[in-house]
Amino acid sequence: MKRDLRISLIIPIYKKKEFIELALKSINRQTYKNFEVIITEDDNTLKEFIDDLRKDLNYKLIHVQQEDLGYRRNTALNNGLKVSSGEIIAVIDQDCIVHSKFLEEYVKNYNKGDLLTGRRVNLGKRFTKKIIKNKKIKFSILELLLSDSPNKKIIEGLYIPWLSLNHNPRILGSNFAIRRQVLKSINGFNEDYIGYGLEDVDLEKRVVMNGGKRFSMKNKSIQYHLYHPEPQGSVEKFQLNREILEKVIRDKIIICKNGLKKN
Repeated sequence: MKRDLRISLIIPIYKKKEFIELALKSINRQTYKNFEVIITEDDNTLKEFIDDLRKDLNYKLIHVQQEDLGYRRNTALNNGLKVSSGEIIAVIDQDCIVHSKFLEEYVKNYNKGDLLTGRRVNLGKRFTKKIIKNKKIKFSILELLLSDSPNKKIIEGLYIPWLSLNHNPRILGSNFAIRRQVLKSINGFNEDYIGYGLEDVDLEKRVVMNGGKRFSMKNKSIQYHLYHPEPQGSVEKFQLNREILEKVIRDKIIICKNGLKKN
C-alpha cells in the first residue's frame, strides 16, 4: 500500500448536528493517516458547532460553505473538490459512520478501478436513537443482528477484504471514491442536477462512457447509515433530473458543461 498516497474525503452536510458529529468522530479511528476531510455546507448554520468539534478530531478538517438555495449536492461536491489536495477523492454522506479501515481499503485498491464503489449497512430506527444518545461509533455484527436494523443488509458490515465481490459495482452516492485525474477529465460533478436523485448515476455513466472501470468495495470500505425518514423531494425536480440523465446517456455526454469549470 502506498502510504504517500493522499486521500480527500468530502462530506456534503445540511443542518444534522447529531449525524455529522458521529460521522466526524468515527473518522478519528482511521488506520490510514494520510488524508484530509472537507465538509461542504449549504448555508453556514453549523460553523460554530463544527469549530467546537475540531478539538476532538485528530485530522485536518476544511469547512467550506455555499448559499442555501435548496439541495445542490453536486455544487457542494465541486466546492469541496476545488479546495482538496488528494489524489483520490472519496465521498460519504453526513449520516454515515465509517469503519476504521474505510480509507485504508480505498487506498489499497485505488489501482483496481477508476471508480471504486462501496455499500452501506442500514441501521434501524431504535438502534440509531441509541447510537446518538450514547455517541457510539463502534459496534459489532452481533449488536447489529440483535438490533432493529434490516438483517438483509448486515452482511455488508462484515470486513472481508480478501474477497473480491465485483459482481455489482454500481455506484452508491454515500460511499464511493474516484481518482482525481479521472474526475477532472470529465469536468467534475454535474451541477445541472437539483434536488434528490440520479446525480450519482450521472457520474457513474460518464466515467464508464469515458472508458473508466468500476471496482466494488463491498465488505472492504464499510459504512453504517443512520436511520432517518427518506427525504421527500420534488417529483417535478426528480423528473427533470431523469430527463438530464437520459440526455447524458443518449448523447454520450462525458464532459458536463455545468461542472467543476463552467463552459
